[in-house]
Amino acid sequence: MVKSADRVCNILKLVGPTRDGLRHAEIARVLNIPSSSLSGLRRSI
Repeated sequence: MVKSADRVCNILKLVGPTRDGLRHAEIARVLNIPSSSLSGLRRSI
């Protein structure tokens, strides 16, 4: 799978079950994704 598609899947798996969502920094930290990369991925989804 393409790296960005894999990351998007991981983001959705992480955030999906949460009631209130997660902050940007929390997502980046948990998934070990640079904040700048996460910003681009979040814009695309």
